[in-house]
Amino acid sequence: MIVVARDALEVEISLTPFRLDVRRDGRRLVHDATVRLVDGVVHDHFVQWTEGVLAHEDVSDRVEPERVDVISRDDTTVALAARFPDDGQATIEISLPRGDRVRFAVRPAPGPLRSALVWRA
Repeated sequence: MIVVARDALEVEISLTPFRLDVRRDGRRLVHDATVRLVDGVVHDHFVQWTEGVLAHEDVSDRVEPERVDVISRDDTTVALAARFPDDGQATIEISLPRGDRVRFAVRPAPGPLRSALVWRA
């Protein structure tokens, strides 16, 4: 378990399986968050009467990391290397820049259609 904290905020990170919780003053704000990659193709269709685009997507299953390793860390920031099924990779950075802010940055290697941070509602 890795913990980064600043002032009243705390982020707990579990590497296996990759999950994170965000707390303020001990109260959980985000529970069981994880990163997912989605591969696929978007097919845009121009629609004359609305002058817009309707997007159709063919997407694969959303995949979660198989393995996450720590690249670097200090009291308020942790950088992680995530490996996904089918050789997908991403760098995940979690930081507490100041005040009541938590910053999540997910940078996938070229390939997936999109990346997402998801958690329980």
